[in-house]
Amino acid sequence: MYNYKIRSMISVGLILGFLIGGLTGCASSTVTDETEAYVFEHSEASEKWIERTHDHDISQSLGMKYSDDKFGYYFGDTVATGVCHDSGIISNTETDSGFVLSVIDKDSVSVKFYNNSDDDVKPVLMTADVGGKIVTSRTARDEYIVKGYSQCRDGSGFINMKLSNGYTLEAGVLKENGKLYVHNITNSEYKARTIIKGSKTTLEFFEEKGLTPENCLSTDPIYYPIVPVNKGEKTDVEPWIEQSDEIVEEDWTDAHKLYALYSWCLDNFAYDSWIINRGEHSRWFHYNDFTGKRYFSQTHVGVCEDFSQALAIMCRAQGIPAIVVSGHEHAWNAVYIADYDRWILLDLTEDVNMQAETEDVTAWRPFYEVTDKCKSFDMFNGCATATDAFIGNTEDMKRQGIIP
Repeated sequence: MYNYKIRSMISVGLILGFLIGGLTGCASSTVTDETEAYVFEHSEASEKWIERTHDHDISQSLGMKYSDDKFGYYFGDTVATGVCHDSGIISNTETDSGFVLSVIDKDSVSVKFYNNSDDDVKPVLMTADVGGKIVTSRTARDEYIVKGYSQCRDGSGFINMKLSNGYTLEAGVLKENGKLYVHNITNSEYKARTIIKGSKTTLEFFEEKGLTPENCLSTDPIYYPIVPVNKGEKTDVEPWIEQSDEIVEEDWTDAHKLYALYSWCLDNFAYDSWIINRGEHSRWFHYNDFTGKRYFSQTHVGVCEDFSQALAIMCRAQGIPAIVVSGHEHAWNAVYIADYDRWILLDLTEDVNMQAETEDVTAWRPFYEVTDKCKSFDMFNGCATATDAFIGNTEDMKRQGIIP
């Protein structure tokens, strides 16, 4: 089973670098903290700092083109990037390892490394383009502070981190009208456009449905999979609340908790091909058994609605707003990460790699020959087909007056 605790890093002296010279109007750039000074290995001019103003709409995250192969999106005060070690897929949020980039003030940003995996990973090189100067650190740190943006002309540049496992991750910093923004970066124009469109569509859809982070937190009432009516009937909510407490640690970030829950689900869920092949959607309805014995929490064998319900309940139990989104006979999740001030979309069904093909719920077989972990984590076009959003059994809740 996956261990999600962040490995502790060996504490080393923090870095203060003063860089002199360079181009494009930035007098000095530093990576710093309060305890110890260190002169960087080199300071070289860069052509990557792109001077620009007002050719995009930050409020809608409509994107920014660096070049033919670099596109920025998800502008804000905090963004993250990460890599899934099993597949090498780069994500727009915390995954196995990577960094979180945050604006501190008009002059500086924070670059925080994280490792949510069991692998021994650390930064081996951090570089930042500040107004045309490249600041560099080869010291493995949990956090770097990059300063000097207030002395630069309006423009944009990259921050890169090379990890000891060979992956290199990057994010962007934009200065506009004296204010700093950070954002994600992709080298695919198609991905950039679909992310931007998906983000806009998602926000419009949630606004239409009246969904906000504040009203997507409660675990009571959630009538999943039924509204109990007869003696002995129960819901399948409490077991998932208890399960979530076993998976996450209280002091983790919400993004880390979400990834831990998601990864645990991938390791412990199987798709119920047997029940689908019978034209039904659950074993409890098939057997007319609502005592809980055949519920998803007991078998871990289910379909898309069960995967998304369980994840939403576990997220809410940990104080993370979450909903089930559905459309065209499929269901997935939207989860709000407060640190990023945005909704994350993910589809467990796309990534689950085991299935139950027989009546025996313990007999699992591979669902796909190859499953790329994280391929649907923070997906960028899921809400384009959304027709409804809910938590719990929709029709039962309508009958009970829980939802209109």
